[in-house]
Amino acid sequence: MEVSPISITVPIPPSAPAIVEAVKELDTKTKADSNAEDGEQGDLSKQGSPLQSKSIQHLTQEEQAELQQLQQRDREVRSHEAAHKSAAGRFAQGGASFEYQRGPDGQQYAVGGEVSIDTSRPEDPHQALIKAQIIQRAATAPAQPSAQDRAVASEAASMIAKAQIAIQQERQAKTEAQSESDENSEQAIDSQESGNPSAPISNYQQVQQGIPDIIVEPVNLIV
Repeated sequence: MEVSPISITVPIPPSAPAIVEAVKELDTKTKADSNAEDGEQGDLSKQGSPLQSKSIQHLTQEEQAELQQLQQRDREVRSHEAAHKSAAGRFAQGGASFEYQRGPDGQQYAVGGEVSIDTSRPEDPHQALIKAQIIQRAATAPAQPSAQDRAVASEAASMIAKAQIAIQQERQAKTEAQSESDENSEQAIDSQESGNPSAPISNYQQVQQGIPDIIVEPVNLIV
């Protein structure tokens, strides 16, 4: 069997000073890479992600105009819904809910909103009238009521009219009942006044039938 010779190369170990220099160079490079990475992260944190706020100074004129419109709309919407909630009082169901739009600065701005109001009609007409009046005031509380606000106010006005009719009917029924009661009382009194005197008169007439006539002379009373 023929064996081929194998050549093995053994590296010559570097001297001690060379090893020290190599370690220093590696350490310096590692620190430099670390500093560079930290610097990139710092720049990213300053710039922010696309979802974070963007400095107004970096906005274009069109973006600044859009931002102003969104800010104004946000104020109007929040003021509008606050007026609804304040006027609705205990009939407001929870707080206001808003629809948001992201502005060019990365912030969220309210562009729409609503306040839920309990519009159920109580059975008692007096309570229904009070509730309908409050709902009507709540619907028209903002300076510029929306079409939906006017529709709610119209429904409240209808509830007010129905409650007033019910109250009027209730009062009329009470008045008629009282009148009937008073009439029955008067009839009872008249019956008693007309019935009681008849008995003595009848008895007196019966007694008179059994005794002779007596002539009664007139008597003058002198005072």
